[in-house]
Amino acid sequence: MNSSLLKKENFILLLIFSIVLSFNLSACGNSKKDETKYTVYYPDYSGESMLSKETSYAADASTKKTVDFLISQIKDNDEMALPDEIEIKSTSFNKKKHELGINFTSGYRSLNGYKETVLRAAIVKTVLQVKEIKTVSFSIDGQALTDSNGTVVGAMSQDTFIEDFGKDQAALITKRVKLYYAYQDGKSLVAVSRTLHYGSSTGLEQTVVNTLSKAPYEGDLRTAFSDSSKILNVSVSDGICFLDIDSSFFTDMADVSQDVALYSLVNSLTEIDGINKVSITVYTGGTPDTSDAFPTGNFEKNTDIVSADESGMSN
Repeated sequence: MNSSLLKKENFILLLIFSIVLSFNLSACGNSKKDETKYTVYYPDYSGESMLSKETSYAADASTKKTVDFLISQIKDNDEMALPDEIEIKSTSFNKKKHELGINFTSGYRSLNGYKETVLRAAIVKTVLQVKEIKTVSFSIDGQALTDSNGTVVGAMSQDTFIEDFGKDQAALITKRVKLYYAYQDGKSLVAVSRTLHYGSSTGLEQTVVNTLSKAPYEGDLRTAFSDSSKILNVSVSDGICFLDIDSSFFTDMADVSQDVALYSLVNSLTEIDGINKVSITVYTGGTPDTSDAFPTGNFEKNTDIVSADESGMSN
């Protein structure tokens, strides 16, 4: 065979191979782009601690298909023993409220105490990664899930469970609290109820402050301050909650009055049993501010700034 012809054929084969390889690499790249990564949380064998693993699923899948997949990943783990009697009868999604409803069979009642809370936290933390879902509610045979006191647990969000949930299990505490968020106009506060789970090392007052810094799931409400606001220290002594706050807390506010930001904290913290006042010290450049530019001193609850109470809790 003519050497020039052979070289030409080899060139053509090499070109075809390059095109095929390029196409395959492109397809692989698109495949990865078309999948969304998730962290799946699930209880361990004891049911008293939470583990996690990474997975991925089609980015264009429907909310229901994605939820079904993630829940299957929670159940199908060699590292845990989920009781066979705990089954999901149905799921529903309220697009307007962005709320996922999960209805269990009566077998869910076989769980109680800490094990139930760990499983619930695992499911909620997992499915809330689906971007369309903002809250999750549980029911058993169509009846809303209630706690040991018979109180409806209600919709759960990212703020319902502390980030290090499962690490402080021996001292886990569950508390129903009233929190004050800013109304959408930024000029008044609205009281709402939340069920918080926290460890004794964290403390309820710190958990309240952390929760207030996260955006609420109610569409007409907003946080009075962001999680970037620097609250330097929280402590309680003799009925007074002491807050050390960086001056940026007040200077970085957007479309919220100073009083709304202040009393979002004060009103929420004074809802905690044993706290009657909040003492605020503002720091500028690492030292206490003495310019009188910021509110400092002792503050009590201010009900005049509250426009509505949607908590369902009595004062």
